[in-house]
Amino acid sequence: MKFLLVIIGFAIVYVYLLRHKQKQVRHIHQKPDCDGRGCGVDCFCDEAQMKRAVRTEVVYFDDEELDVYKGVDTNAYTDEQIEQFQEVLTTMRPEEVADWLHSLELRGISLPAALKDETYMLIQDRK
Repeated sequence: MKFLLVIIGFAIVYVYLLRHKQKQVRHIHQKPDCDGRGCGVDCFCDEAQMKRAVRTEVVYFDDEELDVYKGVDTNAYTDEQIEQFQEVLTTMRPEEVADWLHSLELRGISLPAALKDETYMLIQDRK
């Protein structure tokens, strides 16, 4: 009887810790300022995003020239700079877009605000 109570106790603790860990993971990947449409690089949260978040190795999409925009605010890009991002975006396959956004995030590059709706649509079309 004591053995059964010990097993039940361990099961309760295990379930509690598992749920607590899942809440932490969800909190890390879902920013509180996301409005449901996504705010750019860090708000396209789905199952694939959770897997992507584990990867910390930067993958380039023939876009090394975008590294000069590290730290630039999403609303501070000029039309010419936005065109550079647009060119990269239009040359990739739709299934690569979410990985590209993760790559930008790892590199500290904000997606221009003018491209967020288009990028969001591409990602939603893939679901």
